[in-house]
Amino acid sequence: MRAIILAENSHCELAPLTNHIPHALLPLAGKPLLLHALEVLHRSSVHDVEVVAPQLHKQLEAGVNTGPLLGMEVTFSPRMPNLVDHRESSLVIGLRDLADINWNEVFAELGDLGPRSPMPIRMVSGGVPVALMVPPGFDGTISCDWFDIHHTEAVLMPVNAEAMVQTGSIPEYYEANFRILNEEFDYLTPAGREFTI
Repeated sequence: MRAIILAENSHCELAPLTNHIPHALLPLAGKPLLLHALEVLHRSSVHDVEVVAPQLHKQLEAGVNTGPLLGMEVTFSPRMPNLVDHRESSLVIGLRDLADINWNEVFAELGDLGPRSPMPIRMVSGGVPVALMVPPGFDGTISCDWFDIHHTEAVLMPVNAEAMVQTGSIPEYYEANFRILNEEFDYLTPAGREFTI
């Protein structure tokens, strides 16, 4: 399984917080938002991740230390990869809404998408899009903008995300910080508390 993170959000209302720092690099409970998404994928044994950011890919690459994510290969790109040649499904997620979710359980429920669904599957939790699962060999167009993913033609599948963390506005962003610091989640952890016994 590979994952694609759409890391440029054009529909977030976070100014003045984002006047000098991209949304993906905003500190959330002590570490960049993008790092939270990478850690959730890492915990779910997703080791091949491409971060897509048309204008900010170099800045994001310089701003996130992926070294501690042992075994995970993270690449940064200005454009969506061509999914036609992929022999495995691709999980596409955004950063506006983070899901506190064990992707292994979702993958087990989905099984092999190849023969079952020629169309992408949009996973939703409480009506909020969580991810888009794109089957191998998909020859359609997938946008670089998570807002457009909401409108991609897809089969809908509800997923049981314990909680969603929304960061599209200043109140949501501050609430997300408090909730993560209060340790309300299983897979989203504050800086310094990633490993517990």
